[in-house]
Amino acid sequence: MTRKTVIVLGVSADVGADICRRYLADGCQVIGTYRRQTRAVKALKSFERLTLVRCDISKKKDIKRLAKAVRQKGPWNIFFSSVGSKIFPTTVMPE
Repeated sequence: MTRKTVIVLGVSADVGADICRRYLADGCQVIGTYRRQTRAVKALKSFERLTLVRCDISKKKDIKRLAKAVRQKGPWNIFFSSVGSKIFPTTVMPE
């Protein structure tokens, strides 16, 4: 069975770090992004199947760095965003 690859944006805070740990516990390969070094990021560094990428998704050069990391890991299966809504606005579903 092929291991799933998960991209988690925003692993430096509680929700993103918890989601990241959950996917790692399930045996997934995880690519996690963070803007600033926090205790959560430092604690995650011990996981073997985790690739951490410093990335501010509002900066083009950081997006390119993330894209390079994703290409190196191959196709991804799951995308989870735990970053601010200014970047990814809330989607309203039609009635």
